[in-house]
Amino acid sequence: GFETTSHAITWCLAVLAAHQDIQQKVLEELTAEGLAPAGGPGVRDIEASDLGKLSYMSAVIKEVLRVCAPAPLGGHKVTVDDNTELCGYSIPKGTTIYIPLFSTGMARHNYGEDVHAVRPERWLFDIPDQVDDSGMAAQNFSNSGADSPSVQATQARQYPEPYSFLAGPRDCIGQNLAKLELQVVSTTLLSSFRVLPGPKLQHELDVAAATGQPPLMAIHALAGAHVTLQPLDGTMILRLEPRT
Repeated sequence: GFETTSHAITWCLAVLAAHQDIQQKVLEELTAEGLAPAGGPGVRDIEASDLGKLSYMSAVIKEVLRVCAPAPLGGHKVTVDDNTELCGYSIPKGTTIYIPLFSTGMARHNYGEDVHAVRPERWLFDIPDQVDDSGMAAQNFSNSGADSPSVQATQARQYPEPYSFLAGPRDCIGQNLAKLELQVVSTTLLSSFRVLPGPKLQHELDVAAATGQPPLMAIHALAGAHVTLQPLDGTMILRLEPRT
């Protein structure tokens, strides 16, 4: 899973480079926790106890996994008898069913009409945070009365989880490690550097703006290339600027 995790980290940086307002909110959260400079001493190292406090960073990662699936497809093999029925179709035993992870993340019936908007707030609710098994901030949806904030948030949470790690008994065994790596590496980079579009991404952003498309379209336009800090063709997609 190291390749898909590194892809997810790079897509996260690309999304933040294309959405400076979201990157600023991440910086404000990191600064509040003492993980980014605020005109004082240098940045301290991130600790395990910090992970559950970074709710906005966690929401950014979840939104990135939705709009830029690290792997475009996921598959399950039918291992039960030949009577398995899916969407009205009979599926023979031994058939591999492929799930279009990119398409499910961009489907309007899953995420609404603003599906092309990168909006981490769709994963945030004004209720106490918990920490999931990976150490990332998670939301508390315990029942405590029909009018309680937790119940209202549960009703508002109409979005399915990103399917990046699949689901069920055969989901990704390394997903908790991957989420930790996503959070720690992204936080460490963002605490020290501002991520900006390189010439290649900036060109796509300009084209998207000129045609009335959202910034996400510029990122998807580069999906056929390896999005790294310095591609083999020598044209930068991202650039880092040290924070002071």
